[in-house]
Amino acid sequence: MDDKKTASRGRALSNFFIILLGTIILLYAISVILPLVWGLITSLKSNMDFQYQNNKLWFPNAEFSAAEIKLANYSLILNNFNFSETVMFYSGSTLVTHKAQATLPLLILNTFLYAGVGCLILAMVPAVCAYACTKYKFKFNKVIFMLNLVVMTLPIVGSYATSLTLLRNLGLYDNFYGNYIQKFSFTGMYFLVFGAFYETFPDAYLEAAEIDGASHYRVLFNIVIPLSAKMLGTVALIQFVSLWNDYQTPLMYLPTHPTLAYGVYYMAFKNTNGVLSKTPIKIASCMILAVPILILFIVFKDKLMGNISVGGIKE
Repeated sequence: MDDKKTASRGRALSNFFIILLGTIILLYAISVILPLVWGLITSLKSNMDFQYQNNKLWFPNAEFSAAEIKLANYSLILNNFNFSETVMFYSGSTLVTHKAQATLPLLILNTFLYAGVGCLILAMVPAVCAYACTKYKFKFNKVIFMLNLVVMTLPIVGSYATSLTLLRNLGLYDNFYGNYIQKFSFTGMYFLVFGAFYETFPDAYLEAAEIDGASHYRVLFNIVIPLSAKMLGTVALIQFVSLWNDYQTPLMYLPTHPTLAYGVYYMAFKNTNGVLSKTPIKIASCMILAVPILILFIVFKDKLMGNISVGGIKE
């Protein structure tokens, strides 16, 4: 009898925690989705509707937002947005001046150069380093893993000033080459993720290739990388989403090569006058930034959340 009561209490407690956890997840999901829905609705309003009619939360009023419902705010951004920036800095003792004029199509191109190439580097470099550390035994294996943990654990404060000075003196500041070089770092969480993945990677594939005379590079690029394609693609996709939304790095290291995220920041804080300074238009610019990445997530959600498999064996 006591066992039945204990089991009943255990089930009740388990159900309570499941309901509590489900409620928390639901509230979190609502907190993420609601700002997107509000932003989409607000981007279809006129400033008259939003500001003077005080229609902050409800759907657009067709009487005041007839043109905006037909995407007039987005058309204004496409036709009127213009990025203008002048940056002056010293490279050694030489004063250097960079000037930029950019429209929305150039921002889109810069975004793909920044996020597209950057995500490939951030996925490939830790993968190759993790493969070398797990499949080739040498004296500094443990040192490299410990170095990665130290870099992840200890906060490195005050490095921006020195990195900016170094890039400027090397002539790598405010160009994509310098930004790409900065991303050639194996440290971080994904080094450990790839390391754990390659620890369980079947050695039979590698040994068979070596018996057939394949070099180390051929084994890596013809066997290991293709078999790791799903994990590499997942990491690259996650990094792409992160870089797409990153405005701070372009603001600091690529001030005359604006991305879409940097452009939204520019509209919000620097473009305070003119037709693009109205709140609904600024929200529309945020939607231009958010909607493509939302579509990308919907299309590739299975890649982001799927299992990793090698040779048909789930890991």
